[in-house]
Amino acid sequence: MEPHTRAKHDLLSHYLKAWYPIIGRYSQRAVFIDAFAGPGVYEDGSPGSPIIALRTLLDHTAFTTLRGCTFNFLFIESDKKRFAHLDAEITKLGTLPANVQVMLRNSDFVAVADELALLIIDKKKGLAPTLAFLDPFGISGVPLNLITQLLASDKCELFITFMADHLNRFARTGQIDRHCEELFGTDAYRNVRGMPALIDLYEKQLHDVANFTYVREFEMLRTDGHPAYYLIHATRSKRGVEKMKDAMWKVDPGSGFSFSDRHAGQGSLFVGDHVDTGPLRTALVTNFAGKKANIERLEEFTLLETLYHPSSHLKRKTLALMEADGLITVLNPGPRRRRGDYPAGTEIRFLK
Repeated sequence: MEPHTRAKHDLLSHYLKAWYPIIGRYSQRAVFIDAFAGPGVYEDGSPGSPIIALRTLLDHTAFTTLRGCTFNFLFIESDKKRFAHLDAEITKLGTLPANVQVMLRNSDFVAVADELALLIIDKKKGLAPTLAFLDPFGISGVPLNLITQLLASDKCELFITFMADHLNRFARTGQIDRHCEELFGTDAYRNVRGMPALIDLYEKQLHDVANFTYVREFEMLRTDGHPAYYLIHATRSKRGVEKMKDAMWKVDPGSGFSFSDRHAGQGSLFVGDHVDTGPLRTALVTNFAGKKANIERLEEFTLLETLYHPSSHLKRKTLALMEADGLITVLNPGPRRRRGDYPAGTEIRFLK
């Protein structure tokens, strides 16, 4: 397993640790779809995404409190040999709790998703709260129109591997036009140049066509520093954004944006109190100069419009320093307020 693959699985595991109890406490059903499931275990013994997803739930400290929710796992693998190995690995887990249901399909994602989409249309009812993990080996087999139909319910989320490097090299050669049009749901990719623009186009399609409110990417870099691929999370939930940001900052405590094989295991000097929040400060000044805003608005802006996390980076690491520099003023300080405290309802004015 390459380091960036392990980091991808860490990101998935961190997010599932938050997702399971959130969904399990308000819904009677939760669905996890792993559409390119693989053999379950790598040759070095490392668990693959299906085993990680199951073990994250079964070992969760909150699992005993989630008995009222049935967790349905759908693992899809088209290769017969990998499928047989996955089946054997699931069997090794033994008898699963009654509220953990596993379905294995030796098929491709498109065929199974087509069945589910038709069932949804027939019953006129969307999926239960669902996290679909789509981790294809290339760019084929994940058509946008099918993702749109399958994950149309407000409680459905997408976590997908986007092979931007491969697309950047071949999208305009004419060799993969059909796959590109299925992936993007448009031929607009023909007029796009460079990986950032391709990522922007795909995220725009997830937003405008698949109707996901919030879309965010995480960069995976190879040893040579070149992007291997991007992981894209799409959700309609602000809480989903918050929990994915939690996961991203755990995998990349320096910037919350990327993982590099080159630096795997080396750590970083710029973590914790040493994270550079200068870009957050600049974004706040740019957007709120001469205006006033309450702390809740600034937290939402930080969460949805920046790379940073409001609970970790906004108050003590950014606003407190801006206040000390005279760039902001608290309009409604309480009688016992100390500089650097910004409780709920705090009104702040930004200087021009």
